[in-house]
Amino acid sequence: MIGQIITADVVRDITPIRGSVSADFINPCIIRAQDLKMSYVVGYKLLVRLISVANGGDDAPDARYQNLIDEFVRPYLAWETAFYLLPDVAIKIGASGVQEGTSAQGNPIFEGTMALIRQNILNASAGYKKLLKDHLCIDSSRYPEYQEYEMGRQSKTDTGKPFYGVQNY
Repeated sequence: MIGQIITADVVRDITPIRGSVSADFINPCIIRAQDLKMSYVVGYKLLVRLISVANGGDDAPDARYQNLIDEFVRPYLAWETAFYLLPDVAIKIGASGVQEGTSAQGNPIFEGTMALIRQNILNASAGYKKLLKDHLCIDSSRYPEYQEYEMGRQSKTDTGKPFYGVQNY
């Protein structure tokens, strides 16, 4: 599946990931979050529809899908992306990196501080995931693709066969 629902700039605007992190690092993490997290929450068919809408391909006349993206999907996907980014860019978060400001130079943060940052990201992700799932459950009739959910189907294939599985939460 080609396409992203959000951009690197959305991740930078919503999460602590800022301008010091290149889109070259962020974009693969967006794809990973879509494939490994989002596909399990919304299902493969709705994920494909959302990617299409986000890329201007298949727009619903009443803009319900764009509203779903703007209000629920973007925040959730941005925080999931931040979770995947954290190990790779742990010292590049914020405009000048994750540092303790003891001098003009800045020092790497302690492991305990990084654990707090990681937990903050996980908490935000879990909260936005709950909001997204609650919205989809309450308004599921507005999204027919959600009702055609295929449990655990991901967008990636292995030797041409779709991967099916269930993610433990």
